Amino acid sequence: MKKNYEENDLIGTWKSPDPTNGYQAHVTISFAEDHILHYVFEHGSSSSTSQTTWVYDRNILTETTRYGTICRGALQWMSDDYFILTILENGSEEYKGVKRHYHRVIEKPAPSKSKSK
Repeated sequence: MKKNYEENDLIGTWKSPDPTNGYQAHVTISFAEDHILHYVFEHGSSSSTSQTTWVYDRNILTETTRYGTICRGALQWMSDDYFILTILENGSEEYKGVKRHYHRVIEKPAPSKSKSK
């Protein structure tokens, strides 16, 4: 396991099955190189989306919402493809200390097309 994770290690898509607002929901986040973070919240048959800007430094993820709310979370890396995010602040006191487990979504390569002779 790497000792010092950097911003580039977050680039990609991650999924958490942890409950949100008391509902069983899947949260998918995608970190883009341009520092835009895309969220998809899936609640049964419905879903919602959101995006923030993000910065990562010394295991602290800082996000800024489009409304200017600053959100911070501490990351504990368990492996290159799994981290635990502990919410430090996000504008709602009830979320302080909540942990979410995120696993990297590994893209499966497209099946190769065999050529017939």
